[in-house]
Amino acid sequence: MTTDRPMTVHVHDADTGDLVERTLGPDEFPAQISVCCDWCHTTVTGDYVVNETMAKPERLEVARATLRRKGWQCDESGDYCPDQATPPDSKNCWIIVDSDGSEFDDGDHSAHYGSQADAEKAIASPGHTARQLDQPCQTITCVCCDVTFDEDGEGYTVHFDDPETIPLTGWKPEGDGWRCDVCVKGPCDIERGHHG
Repeated sequence: MTTDRPMTVHVHDADTGDLVERTLGPDEFPAQISVCCDWCHTTVTGDYVVNETMAKPERLEVARATLRRKGWQCDESGDYCPDQATPPDSKNCWIIVDSDGSEFDDGDHSAHYGSQADAEKAIASPGHTARQLDQPCQTITCVCCDVTFDEDGEGYTVHFDDPETIPLTGWKPEGDGWRCDVCVKGPCDIERGHHG
């Protein structure tokens, strides 16, 4: 004997983001949807209620709307976890440029500064000037050992304006974020903050 009892499931509430018990309507069904941070590759998977009339982008938007309430930045530029989301009042970094306007680099990576004044204080050669970047950039921290990628021996944190360049450093994306070039070589059991 079969019954047409409504199905009850545990899903993420679209308004609060909390896990709740929900009775499904006739054209609704539970769907497991994953959203991946475009910078650090942190992936969040959750159960959501969608309906048969929704196209795939509309179903993804159900998850993105919930994640926005949890601090994610999900918009036309991509999906960014709370650690990588650009705060609404953030300002783009400042760099030092040569007289021809190209970015000055005295090592493997050029330094970024939080203000025009900080960048101008660092200018050591005539003809160099400070210029603000057109877009925000990001730093990366290893999810295993908490080390932030920096320029070895230079004393400043490296900022990336293109996530595609990060693997060139030897760091690798994992499901929960980036792992440094030391932590990717084995199990993540290194004492946090130390590579000993």
